[in-house]
Amino acid sequence: MPELVADPEWRSLDIDDLMKGLDTQRSNPGRIRVPLWEEVVAGLPAGYPVPKNPTRIKWTLVCMGYQPELAIAWSACTRAFGEEAKQDRVFEESLFWVVTREIHCFY
Repeated sequence: MPELVADPEWRSLDIDDLMKGLDTQRSNPGRIRVPLWEEVVAGLPAGYPVPKNPTRIKWTLVCMGYQPELAIAWSACTRAFGEEAKQDRVFEESLFWVVTREIHCFY
């Protein structure tokens, strides 16, 4: 049986604390401007298929807007890994959040 990791700081937070933290994060001004979807599409490499629906995910807009070649390569890599690893999607997403929490990542 896995050992329970006791993190008193994390476990002491309730939903109100988490919502306040989320509001604080939302109110912070960004360090860089988030490009508009139209700007992202205009900067895509020639021949790259434009998604039918615009994305509102800021992380994607920033990556695709500022470094489309790198963002496209990264997405292709992660998609290929996902197809080859055949991981359970819930496990995969949960692992992402566990790792980002452990390294105190901002998202």
